[in-house]
Amino acid sequence: MSQTRLAADAYEKEQRRVANLRARNNARRDRFLNARLRTIGIDRDGIDAQIAAKEAAADAQARADYAYQQEMLRVRYALEEQELAMAQQRQAESYALRAEHQAQMALPKNEMPRVSAAQVDVDACGASSAQLFAGEDRNQKERIAQERAQFAEWCMAKKAANDEKRAAEKADEMAYHEYLMAVTKAREDNEMAMKQAMSDYTRDVAAENAERARLNDESRRNQSAADEAAKQAEIAYQTESAFLTEDMGQGINPATGRVVRDRYKGFTKEETKQYFRDNDRVIEEKQVRKANEAADERAFAAQQAHIYGMLTEMEAERALQDQRALLMQKEELLTQRMDALAKKRRDRDEKFGSVDNSVGFYAGFGQSCR
Repeated sequence: MSQTRLAADAYEKEQRRVANLRARNNARRDRFLNARLRTIGIDRDGIDAQIAAKEAAADAQARADYAYQQEMLRVRYALEEQELAMAQQRQAESYALRAEHQAQMALPKNEMPRVSAAQVDVDACGASSAQLFAGEDRNQKERIAQERAQFAEWCMAKKAANDEKRAAEKADEMAYHEYLMAVTKAREDNEMAMKQAMSDYTRDVAAENAERARLNDESRRNQSAADEAAKQAEIAYQTESAFLTEDMGQGINPATGRVVRDRYKGFTKEETKQYFRDNDRVIEEKQVRKANEAADERAFAAQQAHIYGMLTEMEAERALQDQRALLMQKEELLTQRMDALAKKRRDRDEKFGSVDNSVGFYAGFGQSCR
């Protein structure tokens, strides 16, 4: 008999467990299908505000980058226009000097006549017609040395002027490079400050959400403790009340020992069983509700952790993109600087080359006219 009773109790417990599992699954399915219940615990306004703040910050950063690029383009165009004007001025001066030299070369005094070109009347020539032939110039070496020294002095002066000009250009380039570095450093500091502020704001929001979840958890625990205390008090009342336990002593007058007919004689067995079944159902419902609340709490905590992870990942990705953009900008500035230096070197080599005294205007410079 006892074994049969134990088997029946085990079967009933298994049936109750299966029924509770089905009820939890059905409640879970209904909760997932209900959008209002599924979104409880999500601070949509806060998340929308965070998204709007991030989009506004990204928009402001894009506008700042665009303004910075436009400023760099204006500076570059101004430098190119200045260099072009200087190059045109140098070219005009070179053309003017060349024209002056050509005009001097075209003068009759620079064209040496040949003796064989016409008959010379010796009787009609005076003392000024006398010419000094090779071998008769005793100061030729001194004169050639003086002319070469003068030419070397001219070349040294020209070289010193070119070196001074190159030093000035290099100083200007270094000053411009320092200006670009200062602007880049200030921009990097501003970006780092903005990133730090966004990171602090994200951490504050996450900490606030965690604190709110902790307070909600604590409130639920306190409520659960109060409910448990009330339940224990109710159970104690149910088990210790003389009225509910049908104490037969209540129906007997303690003074006379006789049965009092007008007093309550207790519940029937069927009513007692029904009360026990109702109590079991209430306990099961409380357990199911408690389990559901715990599941909701775990889902809320997991959702907050997922949101925090997404925010952290987005922040890391944004920092990586900003770093890549900064590196690309630095490479672009370095490339522009190298191109500008190469262009200046080409212009200098083309317009201020070495002097060849074998051809052109300086042909035969430092030599005898013969």
